[in-house]
Amino acid sequence: MPAADSDRRSVSVAFFPGAHSAPLYLALEKGTLAAAGLEVEPREVASSQEQLAAWDAGELDFLHTSADHFVRGPRPVAATLLRAEGVGELTVYLRPGGSEADPRELRWGVDSADGGFAFVLRALVEPRLGIEVGPGRLREVGGTKQRLAALLAGEVDGALLHSPFDHAAEAAGFERYCGHAELRPQPLTNACFVRIELTGTAVARAYDEALEQSRQELLAAGPREVERLLVARGLAPEQAGTAAAGAFEPLGLPLSSRPDREALLATADLRRRFSPGWEPDPALIDRLMPT
Repeated sequence: MPAADSDRRSVSVAFFPGAHSAPLYLALEKGTLAAAGLEVEPREVASSQEQLAAWDAGELDFLHTSADHFVRGPRPVAATLLRAEGVGELTVYLRPGGSEADPRELRWGVDSADGGFAFVLRALVEPRLGIEVGPGRLREVGGTKQRLAALLAGEVDGALLHSPFDHAAEAAGFERYCGHAELRPQPLTNACFVRIELTGTAVARAYDEALEQSRQELLAAGPREVERLLVARGLAPEQAGTAAAGAFEPLGLPLSSRPDREALLATADLRRRFSPGWEPDPALIDRLMPT
């Protein structure tokens, strides 16, 4: 039953574009969130720096982002993990001939040199290269869309991408180097977080239930519905089709959005590995998990 006008609540949500945001796109388009009493201000972002600045300033109620941003330590605005999300396999692509180049000279495009996706990249490429990929070889160029653009422009030699940007790199002649499906245990790459004050409230439940309904609808409808949503969001049809197919591959739209503590701990282990002296705060991990 639609919420009464007196029960409506305005909320602000930040997210990256892509197939992993399809449940949110559908919930906005169909009015599922509005029917639950939520007036949603969606904010599409291009980098983690942009979204975290908005979060830390208290401008957001929900944030779809890398789980590492909250695992690393307390933020000015505390959060609880609301939903696990899948972005598909994170795949490293290299420029043509990059695998034969001097590994010490390769430049790697990342969102943030001190972010979870950069740690995934390092966990994948360092054993193959036989060297450490330190901050001096990392170029902060933005989200996946921006990393692909930097790769195509020759500004970086390699980058971690997900669908459809990985397929676009492959079509342009770039080499698939490796993918994060081989990491064990699997880290929680992407998740939805809610402001700590909203944890357990009707607002958080309404948002979670609306996205869960949309996720279930998408799983039942199949790739064509995800493709339609992406085209409506401005993605080229061929890219939308590729991204939609990827959403139904392993590590795409999750069969369960239930938060997984082991996956959260695996994310923390990546940060421990690449941040000398850093240790996770067990109490913080516990606070992030919903009760």
